[in-house]
Amino acid sequence: MAPAGGVAGGARSKMLLPLAGEPLLRHTVRAFQDVAGIAGVRVIARADEVADFDRAFADRGRWPRLGAWILGGAERQDSVRLGLAALPADAEGCPDRVLVHDGARPLVSADLIRRVLAALDTATAAVPVVPIFDTVRTAGGSGRSGGVVDRTGLRLAQTPQGFHWDVLWEAHQQAQGRSDAATDDAQLVERLGRPVVLVPGERRNLKVTVPEDLDWAEWVLRHPKWGTEPATV
Repeated sequence: MAPAGGVAGGARSKMLLPLAGEPLLRHTVRAFQDVAGIAGVRVIARADEVADFDRAFADRGRWPRLGAWILGGAERQDSVRLGLAALPADAEGCPDRVLVHDGARPLVSADLIRRVLAALDTATAAVPVVPIFDTVRTAGGSGRSGGVVDRTGLRLAQTPQGFHWDVLWEAHQQAQGRSDAATDDAQLVERLGRPVVLVPGERRNLKVTVPEDLDWAEWVLRHPKWGTEPATV
């Protein structure tokens, strides 16, 4: 599942922005469609995106694993829950495993997807991560530094995050009505007391957040070997 969203600095969905001559979302869907073991791909969309997404995939016959759009909710967490609820109808029963991916990460590699899937052979939840190389500081009052944070044990979380469907569904059910929304789905699973394993992410698995990120993504597309080395967990 790939939740969509808007790009900072513009009202248009980032999923529709051009990347190497086609909408960004096509790159994201293609990354999963081309991996053996992925039974289907579903995209969670806003109602006002559906017509544009239909046009972006007018050649629907070339996307055999892409299912119908799933209408999302007010917040990301709501959208993932609605996406999970839609999957049993596709599979005629709850699927065993599900990957939740940010649609704004169009450069995810097949190797990374396979690492997350493989981790689910022995774990109930798996998250790809990369180390933090920059110095991290806290912000104090009045624009002053609050000091440097020890980054030794810190990692940046990426997607796709992998889960056993029943565990993630339970986590989302219990999260409804809570005021402290989680920043990712693995956090909800941890609130159940279930362990989450970390797998090596990749530097090329960048997230398009601001318009300038598209230029960086274009460069990475032209250099298919760049950033594919598995990160240190």
